[in-house]
Amino acid sequence: MLCGPPACAERRASWTTHRSAARRPPRGPHRLAHVDTTVRILLDAGFTEREAAGVSRLLAAHVLSSVEEHTAVRPADDTAPDAAPPFHDEHLAGHEHLRRVAPYYAGLGGDDIFELGIEVILDGLAHRHLPRS
Repeated sequence: MLCGPPACAERRASWTTHRSAARRPPRGPHRLAHVDTTVRILLDAGFTEREAAGVSRLLAAHVLSSVEEHTAVRPADDTAPDAAPPFHDEHLAGHEHLRRVAPYYAGLGGDDIFELGIEVILDGLAHRHLPRS
């Protein structure tokens, strides 16, 4: 298995730290060491080389996308940098499911979405490597 509860919490904390560090451009061997550590953990967990490469890229993409969204330049009239575009009732006619979740969009900030993404990715990876019957 990729990680149990204590290890998963440690990995989540690690990725949160790396998200903060990713706000600065990666330079030199430190970036390669980070990627190498990620790949080692994945290989040690039983992922194939192909899976480890793909998961490593997936995690990096999630972290960097989150940073890009968080640091994006916003128009002067946008007071909440993490705010989702507002959904107006007139736009939601015929979109029943979106109408149900629309109130929650505004309440989810970038940190919330980042944490949820890491949780979903790590839980999915752990599930993928459960013993199969």
